[in-house]
Amino acid sequence: MNKIKFSFAFFVMVVVSTIYFSGQGLHAQTKLSLDPENPPGYVPPTNQNPNGQILPAQNTPAPALTPAPDINSLSPQQAPGVQPDRLTQPTIPQQTSAGLEIPPPPTPEPTATPETTFQDPGDISKAVSGAILKKSDANAPITGPSYPASSKQNTIVSVTKPGEEKKLFAVVSTSEGSFKIKLFPQYVPRTVKNFTDLATGQKEFVEAATSRKSTRPFYNGQIIFKVVRDFVIQMGCPFGDGRGGPGYEILDEFTPYLHHDKEGVVSMANHGPNTAGSQFFITLGPQPSFDNKYSAFGQVVSGMDVVRKISKVRTGPTSRPLKRIVIQKIEIEGIN
Repeated sequence: MNKIKFSFAFFVMVVVSTIYFSGQGLHAQTKLSLDPENPPGYVPPTNQNPNGQILPAQNTPAPALTPAPDINSLSPQQAPGVQPDRLTQPTIPQQTSAGLEIPPPPTPEPTATPETTFQDPGDISKAVSGAILKKSDANAPITGPSYPASSKQNTIVSVTKPGEEKKLFAVVSTSEGSFKIKLFPQYVPRTVKNFTDLATGQKEFVEAATSRKSTRPFYNGQIIFKVVRDFVIQMGCPFGDGRGGPGYEILDEFTPYLHHDKEGVVSMANHGPNTAGSQFFITLGPQPSFDNKYSAFGQVVSGMDVVRKISKVRTGPTSRPLKRIVIQKIEIEGIN
């Protein structure tokens, strides 16, 4: 009986001991996992004692620091990539909608605006240096298709001694009415002959649609494709957009007897020296900057009211009339 009591007491003692020591271990583990100052795996630094007190730092020599070089004392060869102006102007990041910081884009350097030149074949309404436009047309779109400059040299046929005056006229019939042009073959004979021969079908040209040679009246059925109020109206392009011509080019003819000094002056359009062909324009006011650039060869002597009427039609973004204005025919009167 005593042995049974002893065995039972020993068993109870073992159980109690096991429960007690197991509880102590769990408490210690829980304490380690919840203690922010001593998390699991924490190793105190060498200058901290077990009680958490920071010990005085040992006399460990600090590493020597290399002084930064003086930017201003370095040459570009000694400090490649250094830009002093950017050092004095730090980049300020911009905040995007997503919260990310990105550097601002570099500011482009201003480029010099090239001097305006006339490079569009037949597009006389392109702004040129010295052209006179009234304020009502300051915002008028007067640009056209871009073309390369002519490779020809500036050969000028200057007629300083006029020949015998000839009574030669061109009657231009359009869908808006007719106007009459007095021609000046005594001053610019080559330009006038080119115009009259094309109008009457006496000069061979290349058809724009078929690329075949033809001798029909060139201007019949074409449209007035460019209108800029108080500036010019323009015609003579088989394409109807300023790109076309007869398939050849003629020399310029300039003379001190003919100037672009009034409205109604008829002159050849071009895209550089000696590149005129078939396109011509009529001024709606003085344009002195056109002298020695475009060969004047006529003057409207009647029907100027029709020209003004055409100049006031509504136009599209390239100064093309929204209303189709057709050249029905051009008749030559007088002795050519």
